Amino acid sequence: MDRVVKPFPRKVAVVDPEDAVASFKQDDASFRRLADNAAHSMMRLNRAMLHVYVNQAATRMFGVSAESFLGKTPLEIGLAPPVAAAYANASVQVFRSGQARSFTFQLESDGGVRHFSARLQPEAGSDGSIETLLATCCDVTQYVQARLDCEALLLKEQSLRSQAEEGVRARDQFLSILSHELRSPLNGIQSWAHVLEHRVGSDPAPPITRALTGIKTGVQQQVRMINALVDTMHVLTGKLGFERQMFELNPVIRSVVEQVGELAQERKIALHVEYPAAEMQLFGNAERVAQLVEHLLVNGVKFNQPGGWVKMSVSLSDGEVIISVADNGKGIAPSLLPLVFEPFQLAAGAGGPRGEGLGLGLTLVRHLSELHGGRVTAYSAGEGEGARFTVYLPLNEVPAVN
Repeated sequence: MDRVVKPFPRKVAVVDPEDAVASFKQDDASFRRLADNAAHSMMRLNRAMLHVYVNQAATRMFGVSAESFLGKTPLEIGLAPPVAAAYANASVQVFRSGQARSFTFQLESDGGVRHFSARLQPEAGSDGSIETLLATCCDVTQYVQARLDCEALLLKEQSLRSQAEEGVRARDQFLSILSHELRSPLNGIQSWAHVLEHRVGSDPAPPITRALTGIKTGVQQQVRMINALVDTMHVLTGKLGFERQMFELNPVIRSVVEQVGELAQERKIALHVEYPAAEMQLFGNAERVAQLVEHLLVNGVKFNQPGGWVKMSVSLSDGEVIISVADNGKGIAPSLLPLVFEPFQLAAGAGGPRGEGLGLGLTLVRHLSELHGGRVTAYSAGEGEGARFTVYLPLNEVPAVN
């Protein structure tokens, strides 16, 4: 048997016009209560651009009473013509399109310029047509000022960064010119020293021998300081690059000891070197490791007294090559010991026991050790107690690249 499905009866609500008006008035009263307690200004305008309602926030924001708003256009309440025109233009668009519009404007006051953000929202009447629009407005002066401050800070930061970069370029150029100009006369002095050495013969008088030795030693010290200054600046700016490859360590050590031996002999410092029994291979740059060792040996000789000694040992432990340089010289004050690897620190304390030179050699030692994947430590029992510097370098390993 076929079943007959009857449609479910629906009740059609019939709204009495008088009830609709009462409901509208009740809703409007609720709206006004909410609007009067809102933090932002709220204003209702009709098609004639006349204010028909303003909340309390609007009167406080613009300093105008509610009576001064009602029945008047934005221009009539005292808004500047450009602002009133922007209001009118946005309102016309809302009434025509039925879509909300937003715009910003500024007002001048005794406290300066104030910035506002406004939004116009269409309101439909009982027949569906747009009868009024609701304008909400908030003061965004603090936000705008914060944005302007940020932009000003950004411009200032860009300017300072540009100045810093220009300063770095000027410094690099200055160092390049300085090192070249300083080396040029030193090369001449060294050349003339060789000429004099050959002219005086194989057995010159003691004063001449001392003079020639002093000239050559002074040239070597100046060249060493110039190289340390340029290399340290390159290290601090991350521009000290070098090629890496496997190399034998012992020949590098022997070459440095031979060079520093002349300085030690001149200053009457005994130089003792303990070489490892077996050859050791390192991954790095032989020239830079030689530079590292040279700075340590020269420091030991330079900060010592005639009759003193400098001892260097090279050993292997736990996969690390350990290069230790000790002396019985002037030592390092406890207050300076934590600062020995910082640039210019020992030079600044020139009145101290080890205050000679530019104070860059040990800074370069630290950075060269770290660039080879190693580290360096310093120890001294105090002034007059000598010092010991120990460099640890990985043996036959390629250091990880950060």
